[in-house]
Amino acid sequence: MFPSGRLLQMEQEYKRRHPHDSAIQARNFADHILVEHVRCVPSLMACLFDRLPKLLAKTRIAVLIIDSITNPFLEETNYVSRAETFRAIVHDLQQLQEQHNFATFVTNQVRAVIDSATLDDQRLVPALGLAWSSLVHTRLQLSRNLNSSDRRCTVVFGPSLSPKHGYYCIDESGPVDAVVHTDGTEPCE
Repeated sequence: MFPSGRLLQMEQEYKRRHPHDSAIQARNFADHILVEHVRCVPSLMACLFDRLPKLLAKTRIAVLIIDSITNPFLEETNYVSRAETFRAIVHDLQQLQEQHNFATFVTNQVRAVIDSATLDDQRLVPALGLAWSSLVHTRLQLSRNLNSSDRRCTVVFGPSLSPKHGYYCIDESGPVDAVVHTDGTEPCE
């Protein structure tokens, strides 16, 4: 379920950090977020290509977030049909983006693949495979050190971005930049 309590906590902290900004204080940020739970491919398609265009006809949006694209496809076993669905989703979303000038941010889970010959060459691959990853415009990878609050955002690829990374933390207000310490301590300490 959508963590609405966490969203309200982030809003309160943001307002606390900007006490003298009357525009921020007067705004109810949750009023500008629409959440829809989608559990299967037909529901995803109806949400994106029936309900979303109706919303766009009367409301301007800045960002569409699909978290996570993987879940509706977990039960799909016809990989050719699944790849065709991926292409249709990306094509139709790109058309909507061009018509209505909004960005789309899609999360996809990753899976670890271990080289069976050495049992130690672990790499992360997109959970939806090459059919999805070949359609992605820019790929960012978020990772976390399990033993700390150290988090990293890596640009894996993008048409005008070189591979780089940066560190961030998550506090009461949400994600914040982290400073990398030269003394070896964690960036988020």
